[in-house]
Amino acid sequence: MVKSIMTILLLTISPIISYSYNVVMGVDYSIPPYVIKDEDRGVEVDLLVESFKSVGITVELQYLPLLREFKALAEGSIDGMINVRENLVEDIYLSDVVITFNNVLVSLKESNYPETFPISFIKDKYIIAFQRAPEIIGEGLEIVTKNSSKYSETANQINQIYRLYTNRGADLIIIDENIFKYFKVIAEDRLGSLKDKEVVIHRIFKPTVYRFGFRTKKIRDDFNVGLSNIKKSGLYLEIFRRYGIEPIK
Repeated sequence: MVKSIMTILLLTISPIISYSYNVVMGVDYSIPPYVIKDEDRGVEVDLLVESFKSVGITVELQYLPLLREFKALAEGSIDGMINVRENLVEDIYLSDVVITFNNVLVSLKESNYPETFPISFIKDKYIIAFQRAPEIIGEGLEIVTKNSSKYSETANQINQIYRLYTNRGADLIIIDENIFKYFKVIAEDRLGSLKDKEVVIHRIFKPTVYRFGFRTKKIRDDFNVGLSNIKKSGLYLEIFRRYGIEPIK
């Protein structure tokens, strides 16, 4: 009897955790397989939505240029944003690590480049990189590519793959490893027999970890609970595999 009364008292005085609310999240780019804007899906979108869903929170996405995202977050018109590195934004609550990007160099095996090399090795090579690669990667890339007539950037990352495989002005490409794997599958029909060419992935850059950033500690903490939930359930890994890739460890 005493035990029953104590149980009732504990239930009465224990706080009831209620997660149910809606968050508005800023998304600043559309790069498959991480964000597929036209379909409101992608690895990062799914991780975001499923993490919050596991704790009863709904998500509304707003696609904004990066600078407008910062302003919207400061004004409170969005509750958070994806892909935030430490020390990038002030007055923001950072989540646990959500995802790791691994920017790599890719060459055709027939080029006979060593698997690893110092960054100076690429100085005289034709390089096609994703936009702002030197700024994002660092590690001396800006120095060796500055003022180089053989270095170019593109927002069209599937075109990087076409140009590498067809020997059209690309000795090496700089691209995220999972973006390369995703687009290579899509590119295979157009490449025809060229798709069978072997490539070498040169992992000379350090992987970059990304967190999601939130306006309040409560939203951040609730997201972290959800992220932990989907990792424990196996859904985290399943989301990556939906898009034919694996998380970078």
